[in-house]
Amino acid sequence: MPKRASSGTKGLFKRHRGCTNRGPLTSCACAWYGSIAAREVTLSKWARCTVDPHTKTVAIKVLTRVVAAVDDGTFDAAGERPPLGTAETLSHFITEWQVHYAEVQGLTQNSLAAMLDVLATGALGGHSLSTSPATPKKSNGG
Repeated sequence: MPKRASSGTKGLFKRHRGCTNRGPLTSCACAWYGSIAAREVTLSKWARCTVDPHTKTVAIKVLTRVVAAVDDGTFDAAGERPPLGTAETLSHFITEWQVHYAEVQGLTQNSLAAMLDVLATGALGGHSLSTSPATPKKSNGG
C-alpha cells in the first residue's frame, strides 16, 4: 500500500527548510507545495494569491486547479492564467492582444506600443476585466 501524504491529501505537502515543526503541518508558517505528474509548485506563487499556511482549505482548492491544469494540458509552471473575462487584468489582456493580434496583423505604428504601455502600467492596467463594464454607459447628450 502506498505511503499516505503527511497532509492527508495526495500531492499536498510542505518543505520545512529551517523549520523545527514536526507536528501538524498547519502549525507552522512554511508554504504549501503541490506535486503532480513530476511537476512541483509553491501553491501561493503558482496561484498568485495568499495560501494560508495554517489551514489546508485554500491549499487544497489551489492544488485541485493545478491538477486540472495538468490534466487539461494547460499547466504553466510560471503560474496560473485566469480565463478570459474573469480575473484577467487589462494589462495582461493588452500584452496578449499585442502578441496575438497586433503583431500578427502588422499593426506597428510608432506610438502604438507607447500608448498601450500607458494603459497597461497605469491605474487601469490592474483592473480585472470582469469588473469592467461589458458595454460603455450611454450618456444623455452633453
